[in-house]
Amino acid sequence: MIDLIDKHGAMIFLINQENGEIIYANEAAVNFYSYPEEELLAMNISDINVLSPEEMAEKIELARSEQQNHFNFKHRLASGEIRNIEVYSYPNNFNGTPVLFSIFNDVTARVKAEANNRRIRTYLYISFGLIILILLVFSVLFYRKNRKLKSTKNELENFNKLYQTFIDANDNLIYLKDNKMNYLFVNEAAAEFYNKSKKEIIGKNDYQISNREFAKFRRLTDDKVKSENKIIVEEVEWNDKVYKVTKFPVELLDGSYGVGAFIEDITERVEREKQIKYLLYRDSLTELYNRRFFEEEIKRLDTKRQLPISIIMADVNGLKLINDSLGHEKGDQLLIKAANLLKEVVRDEDLLARQGGDEFAVLLPKTSNREAQKIVLRIKRKCRETESEEVAVSIGIGVATKTEPEQSIDQVLKEADNEMYQNKLSESRSTKSKIVQSLLNTLTAKSNETKEHAVRMTKLAFDFGEKLGLSNSQQHRLSLLATLHDIGKTTIPEEILKKPGKLTDKEWEIIKDHPERGYKIASSSQEFAVVADDIYAHHERWDGSGYPGKLKGENIPYLARIISIIDAYDVMTHKRSYKKAVPKDRALEEISDCAGSQFDPDLAAEFINLIRTE
Repeated sequence: MIDLIDKHGAMIFLINQENGEIIYANEAAVNFYSYPEEELLAMNISDINVLSPEEMAEKIELARSEQQNHFNFKHRLASGEIRNIEVYSYPNNFNGTPVLFSIFNDVTARVKAEANNRRIRTYLYISFGLIILILLVFSVLFYRKNRKLKSTKNELENFNKLYQTFIDANDNLIYLKDNKMNYLFVNEAAAEFYNKSKKEIIGKNDYQISNREFAKFRRLTDDKVKSENKIIVEEVEWNDKVYKVTKFPVELLDGSYGVGAFIEDITERVEREKQIKYLLYRDSLTELYNRRFFEEEIKRLDTKRQLPISIIMADVNGLKLINDSLGHEKGDQLLIKAANLLKEVVRDEDLLARQGGDEFAVLLPKTSNREAQKIVLRIKRKCRETESEEVAVSIGIGVATKTEPEQSIDQVLKEADNEMYQNKLSESRSTKSKIVQSLLNTLTAKSNETKEHAVRMTKLAFDFGEKLGLSNSQQHRLSLLATLHDIGKTTIPEEILKKPGKLTDKEWEIIKDHPERGYKIASSSQEFAVVADDIYAHHERWDGSGYPGKLKGENIPYLARIISIIDAYDVMTHKRSYKKAVPKDRALEEISDCAGSQFDPDLAAEFINLIRTE
């Protein structure tokens, strides 16, 4: 799964709280600011925005202290165009560094749209308070105690003439009801909401213009506002939308009280807030809860009522090896697979979160250690079911339980983590060996590196090592090197490995990358790390023209010099899809011709002598 944050339409940054440096920027941010990603990550957040360093530092400080999580500013593009940016910023922690999780939204289009009707809409858009102001103006203009008043109907007609255009321009619903809850007036938006004309609404109540259920919904707070003479603000859901409803008492011309309302559709804002909250508390790859949410919940649930509380710490084995060998996409697939496996096992009342990297945590309220161990057994059983799959799931697990109120939940978490680490150490070696063997099988299937080639290489390596007088440990390393020297090719597409014709320059560059990839694979396992340097150097040449490090002469590791000769000889003397085999003598002549340029001359002579005396 491609990282969700990188796919998000908003610009997302991780900003160092201490110095304002940009730690992470998603694809949308990189595209908007038109800097190369590596250059953007070397900048300070104040370098890319119109705000001065001092102003930006002030904003960061406010967000860090959670006094102001939301602010706006203007940004000038390289073209000179001014863009309006809306920022939501939340303090967080990233690998021990205090950071701000900041979401930048380009709201220029929205600001321009609002500006088109600014003179008409500004007052009502701010808050219901301006509605009250309009009504006060109405009272000043039309209500005089010492003057003989016209009928309420005539006065309202005058009011409409003065203010109807102003009110109708607003997208929000505005209405005024008399003391019997009959409509005195509605704006255009309210009429459209009812799907009726204003004339069909004025003078009638909710039950007369809509069905009973909807009328009841409309009248929920009207009576309360009138009877208690107070302003009521609430959020109401209706027909898959969310409305912010502000209702307030209004003194009418006859001295009685009616109800005024200002109703704003806030569905988009609520959805945006939900999305921000989701990003704050969810891991984008696995869609599990993240570390931030887990830490908040563990504090909330750390109560006597929840005892015993058990914690399971789980760490996916071999992730680095998978990333280095098969690529990060396969590594992400492994993490998603592990997350789904854990989701299948844990109970609905348990809290499962990804702690970061290859680590997961499960919080089990009201769960004894014995019950938690049963869940662990189910996890291990599920892992075993994946052993025959291309990417098997292996998880190191630790469990600890809080049974007494005075126990520290942080200490319990640490105990589970320590047990998990010990478990991981005992299982990791076996897991990595299985992964490497799986990689070798993959290499056999997708390339010309057959099992027979590996067997021949191993036998030749043993015979040559014996002739050279290698120690037992060197012989073991050489045999391992013979098996693993081309393991980096597992990361290369099959169509390149099996291409019968000449490789393009781009394809050749991909091929030349395999020693370095092989080095990373071997380095990730303690068992195979002993030959990592030799794998890296097995395509170096004696004259320094090889790859990837252009090492020369005796700077090339000894075993790498040996295996390069053995590999060249076996490839020449056996048929491949792209070439025919050559006779032994011709292969030995080629090695002799390349002694001193491609091969170590002394080792080349020893090898030729070995083959000719067999």
